[in-house]
Amino acid sequence: MSFKSFIARFELQALWRAFRVALLRFPLAVSCCVSMFTLGVVDNHGFRPFSESMTDRVFLFLALLFTLSLSASFYAEARRALRGQVAGLMIAAVALAATVAFVPAHFTARQMFFGAAACLLFLFAPYVGDDADEDSVWYFNYLNAVTALLGGVSGAVLGVGGSLILASIDYLFELHVPGNLYGDVWAFSLIFFGPVVFLSYLTRDFRFEKSECEVHAGIAFLANYLMVPLMLVYMGVLYAYTLRILLKMELPRGNVAYMVTGFGGLGVLTHLAVHALRDKGTRLLQEYYAHFYKIMAVPLFLLAVGIFTRIRDYGVTPERYAILVALAWLSALALLYAFRRRAHIKYVPMALCALCLAASFGPWSAMDVSIRSQKARLGALLEQAGVLQADGSVAKTSKDVSFEQRKQISSIVDFFYGNSVEDAIAGWVTPFKDAMDKNGLSKAQAAQPCRERFASSCGYYMPRKLVEAWGMEYASRWETMKSADYFSFSMTYDGGGTRWEKIAPYEYTTGLNFYHIEKGDTDARVLPDEGENPRKVTFAVAPDGKLTLTMQDGKSLTFDLGAKADDLRAHHISSAGTRGDAVARLSQEGPAGMRAQLRISYLSGPVRDGHVALQSAYMTVLFTPPREEGEK
Repeated sequence: MSFKSFIARFELQALWRAFRVALLRFPLAVSCCVSMFTLGVVDNHGFRPFSESMTDRVFLFLALLFTLSLSASFYAEARRALRGQVAGLMIAAVALAATVAFVPAHFTARQMFFGAAACLLFLFAPYVGDDADEDSVWYFNYLNAVTALLGGVSGAVLGVGGSLILASIDYLFELHVPGNLYGDVWAFSLIFFGPVVFLSYLTRDFRFEKSECEVHAGIAFLANYLMVPLMLVYMGVLYAYTLRILLKMELPRGNVAYMVTGFGGLGVLTHLAVHALRDKGTRLLQEYYAHFYKIMAVPLFLLAVGIFTRIRDYGVTPERYAILVALAWLSALALLYAFRRRAHIKYVPMALCALCLAASFGPWSAMDVSIRSQKARLGALLEQAGVLQADGSVAKTSKDVSFEQRKQISSIVDFFYGNSVEDAIAGWVTPFKDAMDKNGLSKAQAAQPCRERFASSCGYYMPRKLVEAWGMEYASRWETMKSADYFSFSMTYDGGGTRWEKIAPYEYTTGLNFYHIEKGDTDARVLPDEGENPRKVTFAVAPDGKLTLTMQDGKSLTFDLGAKADDLRAHHISSAGTRGDAVARLSQEGPAGMRAQLRISYLSGPVRDGHVALQSAYMTVLFTPPREEGEK
């Protein structure tokens, strides 16, 4: 067998042909895949050609360019554009992707909405300004969806197979395969191989006869007997809930808007998916296709009431703006189909694309509207709390601000820092800069805006420090009145059993568990390997949280668990996390070489008069007993 015939058995020529087809037809999109794969591998191996922020921007640019260049290629092919026109479209795609990725100061909802618009453009790009029939539009997207599934499955199969091969080599030959090689395999599979397979099989036709638009029998079964019935059952649930709130005269629950939006999106997707079966599907499917937008009236009413209630109470956020976009989209489609018996299906993605594009930039964009809304809410709350004065100045409040007010203020501050738009409230922050303890940040980091720092150092610490500088205790959005009055810290240690064990550089280690500290709790242990007269150690914790280790000869060490709990609570530490276990350690030294270290794994108790009244504590004790007389 020749080498050439051996290679041929692996069908590498077919893979090369697929790559060549994709490269010749979509050179810019393939270049994006190659660039993203290369950048991913380089980053995976610890080489950083750009800063973290710039790397994210480059990835965003390449992803946007991949999508926009595909849409531009489809548009050009559908019109048989000249080479110069194609080049102009590609230059426009590069300029637009670069503008969105590199011009804004930081990432916000702007990029999210624009990315959604770019993906939607792909669905109707060949038919912009074209009078193609509905069947052609539907079948074009049906073929592309099948191709996308093929590419995704191909990439996943290669990723799993390649990882299993590496794992087998590692196990069988003990070669200690580096972990980042697995990352390389998945980067190649999902960023390069899968997308290239997808590109190589994309349809070249944009016009189809109705007779060509055949649906696979399996997909027809799913549409007839699963998708449509489930949509109608869920529609019934929404109708029943609407009747319930009308009878009880109550407002919809907070998350109803998100539920209805998800249902509406899936309903429209199902409506589009069954288009080819509208005349030959089950009677239920035909009725669903004919009347879906009409029966959406009640869920849309529910959606409108739910989202406007949330906006009235908590203002606009990018997430709620997205719900408004969905409401406008679904309402427009319902009206369109109500006044026209058959509206062209290309208007469905086209309308949503236009709305997402409008939400990306300008004073009406999701981010700008959200900033104005949240700043107005924060100003009103700070005025009530006594921070914002009538003349516009700010001062530390002396009022006892309610938990609900603190929670709302904290949530809004989280919004500004989390979205890196804290400059919008600079006038209310700058006077407190000196009072804000920037613990955990270097001076160089503290001087940078949030968008240039690692997210946790800004999105976590800074809101808490600002709210505290305003004279209030920060309240997390997940806290309740009950949880706000209760403190717990947890961290897992190995060696937490209750038997004595040897450990260096201490002589012994054991685990301690106290469950009734508020009543006082005691635990006595006998040191092992002490001969005929083993020594006893008594661990006694008092209601005030002071833990005393006492030898039978009276020598002792005392640890203040209550003070440690207060310190952890003051710094908003509920787990060690990335800080390491140092935050959960207490060490003491006593007479005759006696010393001990506590490694706390759990502390909890209610907060009373500003202090933690401990109820439970679990810890590991590292202990060296005092030397006996005559012992060196």
